[in-house]
Amino acid sequence: MGKPTIRSGGTQTRPKNKGKSARHEASTFLAALICLVLGGICLQSDITDVRDDKRLLAEGVQAQGVVIHTYEERHGTARYGSTETVASIIYSPSDGNEVKITHTVRNTSAEGLEDQEVTLFYNPADPSEAVVEEWRDEYDWMTVAAVLFLAGGAFTLVVGTRSYIRRRRKPAGKPL
Repeated sequence: MGKPTIRSGGTQTRPKNKGKSARHEASTFLAALICLVLGGICLQSDITDVRDDKRLLAEGVQAQGVVIHTYEERHGTARYGSTETVASIIYSPSDGNEVKITHTVRNTSAEGLEDQEVTLFYNPADPSEAVVEEWRDEYDWMTVAAVLFLAGGAFTLVVGTRSYIRRRRKPAGKPL
């Protein structure tokens, strides 16, 4: 209860600051909403990448390419970041023009990749859109991030809603 005040006629108490509780509820729901939106964005992005690669593997034109260069690409901070290998590949689509693409190396060691021949599938309408068969996108860290955001948002929403409902319930009045 609040701090007692003296008034003529007896002792009364000040009501609690209800604005503070409302701000807390609003920030809880906002945090839940942000987590759910971020989870949805991560999941949509990951699903789109995987679908694009699967579509190219199913509908694309097969070609042989050669890895001409590899390099390490760092993401994030030195302590919490990650490093991935990127390969530059050159290939000739059916029209005869050479096309150079860069592709993230997945599920393969980067050792000895230069001058190696790789099988890839490309979009005939846009030859720069290609995927190396062995390095196609799979569900990865983005899926984990999406699941964590969605689970955290759902948990926060459920906990926030339950506490909101408990606070808003009025106790049964006592009979006179």
